[in-house]
Formats: sequence, structure tokens, C-alpha cells
Amino acid sequence: MTSTPLPEPEEDLPVQGAVSEDHAAQNGQGEDAELVVGQADAGQDATADGDADEAAASPLTRLLNGAGEDAMMAGDQRPLAELEAREITAWFGDHMVLDRVSLTMSAGEVTSLIGPSGCGKSTFLRILNRMHQLVPGAAMAGEVLLDGVDIYDPSQRLTQARREIGMVFQKPNPFPAMSIYENVVAGLKLTGMKVKRDAKDAVVEECLTKAGLWREEPCSALDPTSTRVIEETIAELVQEVTIVIVTHNMQQAARVSQQCAFFLAEHRAPGYIVEYGPTAAMFSDPQDPRTADYVHGRFG
Repeated sequence: MTSTPLPEPEEDLPVQGAVSEDHAAQNGQGEDAELVVGQADAGQDATADGDADEAAASPLTRLLNGAGEDAMMAGDQRPLAELEAREITAWFGDHMVLDRVSLTMSAGEVTSLIGPSGCGKSTFLRILNRMHQLVPGAAMAGEVLLDGVDIYDPSQRLTQARREIGMVFQKPNPFPAMSIYENVVAGLKLTGMKVKRDAKDAVVEECLTKAGLWREEPCSALDPTSTRVIEETIAELVQEVTIVIVTHNMQQAARVSQQCAFFLAEHRAPGYIVEYGPTAAMFSDPQDPRTADYVHGRFG
């Protein structure tokens, strides 16, 4: 398989804190993260039941994944998006860290990625929203399809991919010269969206209410009560967005996700998926003995 140099990031969308996070992943030791995928493209038709669900969409979801401020205030919501990775292989220089990983992350569900440190989970997650390309010397092969459209196709802009597929980090990286309010609405400015003050206020209120999610492994340093609140918020968010989460907490994976993928890298080999399926089945009746050993704490 021939590696493909990644396209240069576009200059019109600064990404704060991304390079340092990806440098941590160069040796396959990246931190855990959560990926939040937005709705399908605006040109796609809503499902027959879409009207019944419009009121459930939050102001932030309607604005950032929808048709602008008017749609946000009216309550319009587009169908949730499916994310599919096809034959993803990734390198840092000459070091292959993922080998032909394929995975479908169903629309409107939480997919958890589990596995020992160094198996490529976080690298895979970063590939899903084009953060892998920020690392000097990084390369990849394969496709990442958001509702059938490859986000790495030369015709697809990085700004659009980042609008529709967002990353939640463990460590916050706010712009130090800006207020909390300005940090929260910075994404609107960076994507060129003109929004009135009352609409911004609604977005800021929602974001700060859900602020426990704005970190990479959302529950890594939180007490049990805060962890429960975050998990409840994930359950609410999945009604509005598709979520992919990396976690080392097996109990959390079992509680919050509907689908689960077990990654493994054996004997310094690149990471790959050993098993994938419904979370309940993965934990109660895994098909591969290595999966059973990992979810029951016998290694990792």
C-alpha cells in the first residue's frame, strides 16, 4: 500500500491546540478523545419523521449544522449523519500506526473505541476530522465518508469538515486574550457566520451548560457525580449528533455507547480492529478471546 501525503490545512481556519495533541499521538500514545459529528448535508432531504423531532434540536445544533440563524430560531433540524471509515492506514513518517481499519459509525448512536494505549485509537479519531494532517510527516490512505462524501476529497474544504465534525479535548485551550463568551462564539466567526446577539447568547448558554464535555477524555479527572452528569449529557446529545468516543473506562463504554470497536496493536505491529458490534454483545458475548480478555481486565 502506498502512502498518500495529506493536503495542507487551509489557512482560513486556525485550529488551536491541535498540533500539540497530535504530536502526542506520533508514537501511538495519543490521549483519549470524543468526536461529535453533525447533521447530514443541507441538500439532503429530511426523513419522514423529521418534523416530529424538530423541537428536540438545540440552538447550537441547529445553527452550526443547519441553515443559519433563521433555521435555528425556527427549530429546523436536518437528519443525523453517518460516518464511515474505509481501509484507513496511517503513518507518522515511516512508522505505520494503523493498518486498513474500516468502521461504520451509525447516525444517531454513540460508538466507543476501546483498546490498550498505543493501539491507534486516538490517531483514528483524529483522522475522522482531518487533524492527522497537522502533524509534519503524517500520511494516510483510505477514505472517511460523511454520509457518502469523502472529507479528504480535494473538492472538500477543511472548514466544512470542521463545521460538521468536531473534536472534544481533555485539556481546554482557550484563546488567552479573549473572554469566555468570545471563546465560545469564536467558531462562528472563524466559519464566517453572521449571527445576532440573542442567537449568540443562546449558543453560549447551551455550551456553558454542557461545558463538562469540552475536554478530551471527558471523565478522566472528574468525581463520580460529575461523570454521571457528563454521561447523561452524552445521552442527550446523541439525539442531535452522532458521537464517537475513546475511553479506557470499560464501565463507561458499556453505559454510554450502542456500538463498540476493540482496537489492538500486537508485537509492535500497527493497530487494527479485532472486533466490532453492539456494545452489549461485545461485553457479554465477545466473539474473539482477546476481546473477552480485554473487557474483563485481564490485560491492557
